[in-house]
Amino acid sequence: MAFSDPIATSAPLYDSKTNAIVTPSSWWGPAISAPYPTNAWFMDFVLTPNSDQVSAGDDRRTTIWPYQVRVRTSGLDVNSPFIRLYSDNRTLKNEHNINYDATATNWGWTSDQSPAIWRNLDLSLQSTETTSSQYIRTYDQLSATLRWSVDSSHYMEAPIVRGMAYATMRYTALTPKFITDNTDYHAITTVNGSAPSGTVSGTKFKMTVSRPYLGSGATETWILYASSSISFTTSSSGLTATVPFTGYLRLAIVPTGSAGESTLDTYKDAVPIGGTTSVSVTGNTATTTFTYSLTGSGGTLLNYALPHHEAILSSPTYASNFSFSTIRGTLHGVIGNTWTMTDTLSTITWNSPNAIDSNKLSGITSALATEKTFQASNLDATEAYTFGKQISRAARLALIADQLGDTTTRDSIVTSMKTYLTPWLTNTTSGSTVYSLAYDSTWGGVLSNNALVTSPPGNPNQATEFGNAVYNDHYFHWGYYVYGAAVIAHFDSTWGTTYKNKVNDIIRDIANPSPSGDPYFTQFRHHDWYEGHSWAAGLQANGDGRNQESTSEAVNAWYGINLWGLATGQSDLRNVGRYLQAKETRAAQTYWQMPSTNNVYPSGFASQKMIALVFANKVFNATWFGLGDDQIVGIQTMPFTPATHELLPKAWVQEMYPVRLDNKDTVGTATTPGGWLGTTLATEAIIAPDTAFTAIQGVSTGDPEYIDKQGASKTNLLWWAAIQNSSNPAPASTATTLAASPVSTAASGANVTLTATVSPSAAGTMTFFDGSTQIGSAPVSGGTGAIIVNNLTTGSHSLTATFTPSDSAAYDSSTSSALSYTITSGGGGGGGPTGSNKNAVNYAAYGNGQAAAAVRVAVTNTNYTVLATDDVIGFTSLGAARTVTLPSAGSVPAGKALIVKDESGNCSGSNTITITGTIDGATNLILNTAYANARLYSNGSAWFKL
Repeated sequence: MAFSDPIATSAPLYDSKTNAIVTPSSWWGPAISAPYPTNAWFMDFVLTPNSDQVSAGDDRRTTIWPYQVRVRTSGLDVNSPFIRLYSDNRTLKNEHNINYDATATNWGWTSDQSPAIWRNLDLSLQSTETTSSQYIRTYDQLSATLRWSVDSSHYMEAPIVRGMAYATMRYTALTPKFITDNTDYHAITTVNGSAPSGTVSGTKFKMTVSRPYLGSGATETWILYASSSISFTTSSSGLTATVPFTGYLRLAIVPTGSAGESTLDTYKDAVPIGGTTSVSVTGNTATTTFTYSLTGSGGTLLNYALPHHEAILSSPTYASNFSFSTIRGTLHGVIGNTWTMTDTLSTITWNSPNAIDSNKLSGITSALATEKTFQASNLDATEAYTFGKQISRAARLALIADQLGDTTTRDSIVTSMKTYLTPWLTNTTSGSTVYSLAYDSTWGGVLSNNALVTSPPGNPNQATEFGNAVYNDHYFHWGYYVYGAAVIAHFDSTWGTTYKNKVNDIIRDIANPSPSGDPYFTQFRHHDWYEGHSWAAGLQANGDGRNQESTSEAVNAWYGINLWGLATGQSDLRNVGRYLQAKETRAAQTYWQMPSTNNVYPSGFASQKMIALVFANKVFNATWFGLGDDQIVGIQTMPFTPATHELLPKAWVQEMYPVRLDNKDTVGTATTPGGWLGTTLATEAIIAPDTAFTAIQGVSTGDPEYIDKQGASKTNLLWWAAIQNSSNPAPASTATTLAASPVSTAASGANVTLTATVSPSAAGTMTFFDGSTQIGSAPVSGGTGAIIVNNLTTGSHSLTATFTPSDSAAYDSSTSSALSYTITSGGGGGGGPTGSNKNAVNYAAYGNGQAAAAVRVAVTNTNYTVLATDDVIGFTSLGAARTVTLPSAGSVPAGKALIVKDESGNCSGSNTITITGTIDGATNLILNTAYANARLYSNGSAWFKL
C-alpha cells in the first residue's frame, strides 16, 4: 500500500452494534453518512451544545486562525478574539466575550469568578430571508462547507477553510445581511470613511468597529469585499443589501503591519473552497502537501500559517508586513495555493539508542525478578484504558528482559500477555463481564463493548471507560493495545500473523490513512492536519472547542503503530505511525512545552514551562483530574518508552524541572499520593539519572505509585534512569524485511528469489531459513542480500531472514517477520504454466539440432546479449553485477539449449549474473554464488530452466 491507501476495505472483524449514546444531528448534511469524523476540528458545529455553552454564547464555536467562528441557524458569526490571561495565570484564552458586572455601572470584569452577564462580541454574515435548514454540506482535510437553505434555489454557503485570511459567504439568490450582535461593545462607527447612514454601493466596504473593552477609543478595521457590485443600507449595527444577491461576500480584519489593507486587496479574489492533503515518505523523510482548491475570479491564495508550519515549510512566500498575534503565537500570511512541508521520521525501534549503564544492571534485574511473577495476576482489567496500560507495562517488561538476555522471563511475560490480550480480540466474555470490542455502525469505529453496554443512552458527556463509547481518547486507549500487540508479534510472529487483521482493525479506528478508500472508518480520526496534532474530545461538545491533554500518550499510540508495522512486515503502515509520531512530537514541543526559546506564548505565561491542556480556544494549566504540578507533568510524560527520548528534550527538562517538580521527588511525599511519583522520578532521571535511580530503588515494587496508574513499573523506571547519558552508546537497532519473487507461491522446482533488506543499511551477512532450517546465506550489499532457491518442497513454508552485522558494536542483528510461502506441484515439475513443460520439447532438437560451430562464448566482465547461435556463455572474469539478455523464446528453435555459467569463481551476492527475461513464468534468474550455472531451453514459446 502507498501511504494513503486503506489498510483494508473489508468489514471489521468485530461484532457490529449501533451507538445509542450519541446519534448524528441534523447538522450533518444529507450527503454525509457513516463513517463520520468524531474528533475533527469542526465537531462543535455538529454536536448538540450543553446548557452552559448556550448561556455563555459558546455554542457551536471554534477557532479558525486567526478568527473565532460560531455557526448559528441564522448564519456565520465571525470574531477577532482578544488574548486574555486570567488572574490565576493558568488560563490563556482566545476571548470573544466581555464580562459585564451586573452590580456595577460600567463594563469590565471585577474578578474572573464574579457573577456576571456575558456579552458576545461577534460580527455575523446572514441573510434577511429565514432559512429552513442548516447543515455541513461537505468536508475535506482542510475545510468544512456549511449551507443555510431557504429552498434548493435560495441558499448561502460558508466554506470554513483552515488558516483563512477572509471569512467567506457565498449567496445564491438571497439578500445579504452583515450585522454586529452587540452595538454597545462592537458598533460600526464608519463605512468607507463616513458615519454609517444611508446607502453605499461597490465591491469594497472598509469599516471601523469599536472595541471599548480594550481601552478608551479602541477600534479595529474590517473590510467586506463583494465579488460584484452590491448596494447596502448602513447603520451602526450593520449593513443590509437592498436586493437579493448571487456571489461572494468576504470579510477580513485588517491585521497589524503597514501592508495589511493592500495585501487583502491584492488576494481577495482567490477564494478557497476546500483543501486536501497528501503525504509521501522516502527513507526517513516525510513530505506533506496542502493543496487548496479555489474559486472566484482568480489569483493566488493568501492564508495564515501557524508557528509549527513555518518551521517545516519548503520555500514559502510570506506576505510582507502581514501578521496577527494569537494564543498560538504570531501568525504570518503565506502566499500560494500549495504548501509543502518536510518532517524527519524517527529511527528508534524496540530499544533506546543508549546502552544500559552497567553499574545499574543489578538493580534492574532485581526489580524484574519480582515483577515478572507479579505480572500474570495484573493483566485482568475489564476497563479498556486500564487494561491498555497494563498490557503496555507488561510489554516494557518483556522488552527489558530481552535486552538483558533473559529470554525465559521474556517468553513467560509474552505468554501472559497473549493470555489476557487475545480475549479482547476474539470477543470473549466471562459471565456478565465483557472483555471484547465492537464495531460501531452508527459512527464507524471500534469501541469497548463494556462501555457501550454500561453507558446510559442519550448522555453525550458519559464518562464510562473515560468516554470510550463517545470516542474520547481512543488513540490513548487503543495505542496501548497496539503497542502490546506489537511486542507480542515481535517475539511470536505466528501470533502476529493470526491476529494481524484484528489489530489492523483497531489501527483503522484511530489511524486509517485513506481519505475515502475505507468504507468503515474515517481518515485519521484524531489527527488535525492543520494544527499538526491530535484532538481527544470525541462526541462531547465544549465551549472552548476541541482539546488534547496527554501529548505523550498520543506519541506512544503512533509509536505503537510504528512498531506493529515493523513487527508484521507492513512497512507502509509503519510509516503511518512514524509520520503521526513526528507530527505529534513537533506540536508538543511547540505548543505544550515552553522552553526559554519559546516564541508562542506571552513571557509571563511561558515562565510556567509546561501546559497541561490545549483547546481550540484556550490553553489551560490544569488537568481534567487535578491541579498538581506532578499531575500536569505526569500526564505529558507517561509512559516512558524509547520514543520518549525524542519527545522530552533534556535542555527543556532542565528548565522545567525546577519550576514544576523541585522538592516533589522524595519517596512518599508526592503532591498527589497514589499515582504520580513514578513519572516525577522518571522526569528527574533525564537530568539527574543517578539521583533518580536511587530514589526509584527505594520504592516498594507493589506501591500504587507504579501499579495501574501510568502503565509504569519499577523495572521500567529503573531502566529509564539507567539509559540516560550512557557513555557507551547502544548499537543502532536494525530492521530486516523479507520479500520473495514470485510473490507468494511458485511451482515445484521453480526458482524463487529471496531478497532481504536491512534498515538502516549496514554491512554484514543475511542468512535465510525455512522454519528452523538454514537454506542459504548471502553478503549484504547496499542494504540487501539475496539468494535463489529451487528445492523447496511442495506445501507451505515459513521463511525468515536474519541479519548479522559485520560491526556488532555499531549495529544490532535483526530477524524479519515470517513470510508465508506455498510450493505447488506444478505441471510436471518444469515450473512453468500448466501444459508447458520440458516433456513437450523435442529432445532430438536438444541433443542434435544445434550448430557445432557455436560452442562457447567467453565473456570478460561485461554485459552480454545472447545470439540465436550461442549455446554456452562463460564469464571468465567478474568484478561487478552483470546481465545476460535472452532472445525471445519464439526467435529460437524449439529445443534450443543454453548454458550460462561463472567460470571465474567470483560470482557472489554483489557480483551477480542476472539472466534477464521470463524464465519458468518468473522475471529474471539471478546467479549469486561462485561457479554457479543455469541450464535453459526454449520450447519455441517460453524459456525454462532444467
